[in-house]
Order: sequence, then C-alpha cells, then structure tokens
Amino acid sequence: MNWTQNKSIALSKVCVFVFAILGILLNIYIHHDIKFIILRRIYIPLSKEELIGKYVIFSMIAVYILDILAYTALFLLYKLLCNIHKSKVFIAGNVKYLRLLSWCCFIVSFVCFILTFFYLPFVLLVTGSAFMALILRVVKNVFTEAIEIKQENEYTI
Repeated sequence: MNWTQNKSIALSKVCVFVFAILGILLNIYIHHDIKFIILRRIYIPLSKEELIGKYVIFSMIAVYILDILAYTALFLLYKLLCNIHKSKVFIAGNVKYLRLLSWCCFIVSFVCFILTFFYLPFVLLVTGSAFMALILRVVKNVFTEAIEIKQENEYTI
C-alpha cells in the first residue's frame, strides 16, 4: 500500500471524528460511572447518600468542563489538519490553534489536579496533560520561528 501525506491527513481526520463519537458515547454513560468511582474508589468515612450528594455534582461539573476542553481540542486539531491539507502549514492561524491547544491541555491539567484530592490516579492525567501542553508550546514556538524565516525569505531577492 502506498501511504501518502493525503492518506495520513485523512486518517487523522477520521481519528478526530472517532474520538468525538467515543466522547459522546462516554458522556451518555458518565453519570453511572461517576457514581461507581465515587462509591468504590473514594475512601471517605461518609454514608453512601452523603458521599453521592457531595461529590457527584462536583465530579459532573469537572467532567463537563473536561468535555468542553476535549471537544475544543478536537475542533482545533481538525482545523489544523484542514490547513495542513491545504498546504498552509506555516501560517499565523496554525500558531493560534497550537497555542489554544496548549491552553486546553494546561486547563485539563489544572482540573485533574483538583480531582486528585478526590481520586489519586488523576495525577497521571495531570502529568500527561501538562507534558502534552509543554510539547505543544514548543511546537508552537517552532512554528512561530518558521513563519518568521518564511517571511524573511519572501522579502529577499
């Protein structure tokens, strides 16, 4: 099979859509899963009703914030892929998309940090999303420098 850049971009766009659909399916069942995690994994000496009453609402708010950030990131990735498909790689729009993606990752890291006080394994998401945000910031800086070099080259004879 001959693998081209267009096929790779198309595969990436399909993956973005698959992740969006999986996210929607996850949102349908998240309320039950949140109750399960709270009842089985959080070790707080409260009754079942108090525990659900206090933490389900907080957890659902956090999950919906994370959902908004995830769908924003998927949309930004799709826009970035569309620009790359149009051979518009080193443009200011892509730098903006990368900057916004990195901020999405930083906010996810912050929300997950708050959630670690209730469920310790969220610390893995904190480190992963913070590291991804750092990588995106570096790539954004590389794109910014590439745009400047490209503009300098356009002005030279």
